[in-house]
Amino acid sequence: MIEMLDATPFVERYAIYNWVEDVRHVQNDDGQLTPAGEVYRDQESPLSYRQPVGGK
Repeated sequence: MIEMLDATPFVERYAIYNWVEDVRHVQNDDGQLTPAGEVYRDQESPLSYRQPVGGK
């Protein structure tokens, strides 16, 4: 999912949320990250927008 969102040109930003069912949690009730949360935390996102230099 992260790779798809990073590669989609019309997606500038995205965020993961924790309110879906237990099997998709990124953080447990005690605050510890799940394996999915660790992957999301450690993922380096590409720059979302590059402004052309020199007006082109």
